[in-house]
Amino acid sequence: MLSLILLFDALAHRPSFGPGYGSPSTAYVVEDPTVSIVVYSEITCEAPQLWMSVDAEAGFPLYLQLGVPELPRLKDWRPAIALLAPGLPEPTQAYPFDIPEGMGITMFSTEDLSEPGMFFEPFSGTSSWVLVEETVVLPQGGPALIVAWDPGGYTGKLWAATGTIEDFANVDPSNFVLWMEQVNNFHETGRYEEVPDIVEVDCVAEPPAAEDASGCRHVPAPGLAGLVGLAVLLLRRGRAPARAGL
Repeated sequence: MLSLILLFDALAHRPSFGPGYGSPSTAYVVEDPTVSIVVYSEITCEAPQLWMSVDAEAGFPLYLQLGVPELPRLKDWRPAIALLAPGLPEPTQAYPFDIPEGMGITMFSTEDLSEPGMFFEPFSGTSSWVLVEETVVLPQGGPALIVAWDPGGYTGKLWAATGTIEDFANVDPSNFVLWMEQVNNFHETGRYEEVPDIVEVDCVAEPPAAEDASGCRHVPAPGLAGLVGLAVLLLRRGRAPARAGL
């Protein structure tokens, strides 16, 4: 019993894990915005955003956190997080997602952040860099959305958290064993599985190669413009005069 009490005391947030929360329609539902929860997600070229939905009354102080696991390759990675809700300011820039009608947006950029905060979770023994820690008072009640992504278009790993009250009253104690393993694997500690060799990519400059059922990777076929350009190039080569000696 004592060990279970220690586990409850050490775990900072009730965790959930992606994938599956990559769009507003499939967003992770925050059931109680006062309870501390965290959603871990891998940002890929195929799923470049993490979405969460929350419903709260006007005047509610919504606590938001954004972090990335303390991994050398993510040291300079700077994703962003935004809140979409009724009554927030109208967008003043373009975003890689649609803002639902009737909602405004408050975005927290980390592009200029040079020294992120540190967070050590004693439950799992994992460390993260904290990039955003803000509280937004909702001007109106009703549904709201939270989205985290990398404006630069790179892949990586991030987590988003809401709520400040630690509440594990309705949690099955067996979940803690699974959470311990999942959190460690997400942070690539090597305690439960071999650390994968991951290289993050620029999804804008380097479109991911497709993979067929055999496991072979294929570069996406060029579009119509690319095919026309290739045809013109071949025609020019065919008309080029032969040089002496060739």
